[in-house]
Amino acid sequence: MAPAPKNFLEGALTLAGGTALWLLAGDIEIPFVNPVKTGMVVACLGVVQLLYAGYLGLNGSRRSKG
Repeated sequence: MAPAPKNFLEGALTLAGGTALWLLAGDIEIPFVNPVKTGMVVACLGVVQLLYAGYLGLNGSRRSKG
């Protein structure tokens, strides 16, 4: 799989997982870890991954083949 679509898929899944953890794990208590804050961080990492995939996609389309 090419780097841009792979990063896009990983970013989308990371964003979805982080958002689900952020919204649904409010009542869960885990020692040393706050699931809501962890979900926010994971969702932000998913957004960064999506932005990077967009950058790779745009950068790859501008390069000359040859």
